[in-house]
Amino acid sequence: MKAAEDLATAIFANADQLKRRRSQLKRLAGGIRAELNASQRLELAASDTKVLTAAIGGLEQMARLCQSAEVICKRREAARASREKAIKRLLAPLFDSLTRIEDRVAIVAAVNEHCLRSGHVATMSDLDFYLDEARTHLTYVLTKDVGKLPEQAVNDAWATFEEHKEGLIVKWRTSVARIGQSQAGAG
Repeated sequence: MKAAEDLATAIFANADQLKRRRSQLKRLAGGIRAELNASQRLELAASDTKVLTAAIGGLEQMARLCQSAEVICKRREAARASREKAIKRLLAPLFDSLTRIEDRVAIVAAVNEHCLRSGHVATMSDLDFYLDEARTHLTYVLTKDVGKLPEQAVNDAWATFEEHKEGLIVKWRTSVARIGQSQAGAG
């Protein structure tokens, strides 16, 4: 039988699914137990009773395993939520410091270049929307990188962005100009 750690990783996505599975297994074991008790009056063969008892034991063992896996998943989910919160907190001032159109286009290009390539970013409101999308995507990616502390992950990502920012601004200068013109026309 699989270990709780394997079950928590491989089969179910979250603790709630494991809890539902555990409940299903317990109900099934209870149903078989009720049938076994009812069938004792019918005088089942010893081999049939043995099979039903073994089935109950197997289902209860799986339920205990699901409970252990649920605890593991809850710990992981709590750690992931804590990491995500820390990364959001660390990214907020960095994204807020991007006031120039050029810088904002560069971060969108660094995180979701396809938005610029497809021409979806034509106005300031488009840029604001895709800047939020870039923040969300970057948070998701950095949250999954559990090999580094949140501070280190954010610092490394931001250093990489700063290193490539000027090249991205040059590459996407037409988008920067188009957004600047739309802002001037709207103002």
